[in-house]
Amino acid sequence: MNIKFIFLVLPFVLVNKENAMAMTIGEFIQQAERNDPNYQMIVNENRKKNYVVDEGLPSREFLISVEAEKGVSSEDDDDTETITSSISKDIIETGTSVSVSHTQSLQPDREEDVTEIRLEQDLVKNFLGRDVRLEKTSLKNEVEAIHAESLELYEEYLNEILSEFLDYQQANIDVQLSQEAMNRVERLKSNVLQKFRKKIASQSDVDQASLQVLLRKEDLIEKRRIFQEKKETIAEILGSAENLPQSESLFEKIFTFFSEKKSELPKIENLRSTRALELRRQIADNDLVLAKRDTHASLRFVAGYDIDNSERFSSTVNREETILGLKVELPLWNTTGQAGIKSAANASAESAINLQVNRKDKSTLRRQLLVRLEQQRDQRELNTEKVRLAKRVYQAELKRYNYGKISLTDLMELESNIVNYRLDQQAVEIEYGKSILSWLELNDQLLDFRNSVAGKSLDF
Repeated sequence: MNIKFIFLVLPFVLVNKENAMAMTIGEFIQQAERNDPNYQMIVNENRKKNYVVDEGLPSREFLISVEAEKGVSSEDDDDTETITSSISKDIIETGTSVSVSHTQSLQPDREEDVTEIRLEQDLVKNFLGRDVRLEKTSLKNEVEAIHAESLELYEEYLNEILSEFLDYQQANIDVQLSQEAMNRVERLKSNVLQKFRKKIASQSDVDQASLQVLLRKEDLIEKRRIFQEKKETIAEILGSAENLPQSESLFEKIFTFFSEKKSELPKIENLRSTRALELRRQIADNDLVLAKRDTHASLRFVAGYDIDNSERFSSTVNREETILGLKVELPLWNTTGQAGIKSAANASAESAINLQVNRKDKSTLRRQLLVRLEQQRDQRELNTEKVRLAKRVYQAELKRYNYGKISLTDLMELESNIVNYRLDQQAVEIEYGKSILSWLELNDQLLDFRNSVAGKSLDF
C-alpha cells in the first residue's frame, strides 16, 4: 500500500516542482537584461547622453596660469626674473571672457609690477553667446535623440529575444505533438496486431503500421534535436540553462496585449524613430547655421583696467588706467570654412531626406503589417477548425476501420492529416505572434508590453 502511494504521488510532486521553478515571461526578460551582453551594449549606448552637453560645449572652468622665467647673463651679474600669474574664465552663455593677471619683472634697469583686468565680449560671430546657445540647443537635441534611438534599439532587441522565445516554445510544442502522434500510431499498431492475430488484418497491414511508428519516432528525434538547439539559444540569452520558462504561453500574452492596444495607433510623426530623425534634422540645420557664422569676421569689445606700480630708470610709476577697445579678426581665403559650409548643407539636406523616407517607410510598413496580421489571424482560425474536424473524422473512420469498412492506408492518411494540420496550426500561430511583436515595435508599444509582464518599468 505504501509503495503504491509513492508511485502515484511522486510524478505529481516532480511536475509541480518543475512548474514552480520555471520562470515567467517577465522574469525571462529581466534575466536577459541582467546577463545578455547585447543588452548591456544598448545600455552603454544610452549612457552617452549623460555627458554629451558638457563634452560639446566650451569649458566652464576657471583657468589658472603661472609662468616663471629667469634670465642668466654670461657677461655681468644683471640676471632677470619674471613671474606672471593669471586667472580667467569664459562665460559661455553670454560669449564673455574675463581675466585678471599680475606680472612682476626684475630687469637690470627696471622693476615692473603690473596688474591687468580684462573683459572681452563677442559682438558679431558669437553675439552675446548666440552661437554657444544654439550649440547647446543642438546638444540637448542630441541627448533626446540618443535616448530615443537607444529605446528603439532596445525594442529591436526585445523583439529578437521574444521571437527566439516563440521559436523555443514552438519547438517544445512540436515535440509534444510529435510524441502524441507517435502514441497514436502505436495504439493503431497495437490495434492492427490484434486484428492480425484474429486473421482480420494482413502482414502488409502490420508492416505499414510498424513503418508508420518508425517514421513517427524519426520525426520525434528530429523535433527533439531542434528543441535542444532552441534551448541552447535561450540559455545563451539568459546566461544560464537553469529554470527555463516552460508553461507560460508568450503568444497568449502578446495576443491579449495586442488586442487591448491595437486601437491606440500613434501618428507617424509621433513615433520614436521619427522624433529622433526630426531631432537629427534640427541638429543638422543648426550645424549649417554655425558653419556659416564661423566664416564671419570676429569683432570683440574689450574693456579693462590696468594698475602699474613699477620703477623704471630710477623713476617710480604709479599709474591706473581704464582700457576700452575693439579686437577684429577677418579670415581671408577661408577654403576650409567654405568646405565646412558645403558639408553642413549636404548633411542638412540628407537629414531632411532621411526623415521623409522614414515617414514613408513607416506608413508603408504599417499597412503591410496590418494586412499580414489579418491574413494570419484568419489562417489561424482556419487551421484551428481543420484540426478539430480532422480529429473528429479520424475518430469516426477509426471505428469504420475496426469494422473493416476502410483500409489501413486510408486511416493512416487521416492520421497524417492530423499531424500536419496541428503543425501548420502551431507554425501559423508563431508567425502570427512574431508579426504582433513587429507591430508593437513599429508603434512603440513593445516597451509597454515589457513593463506590463515584468511588473516594473525599464531602468534606462
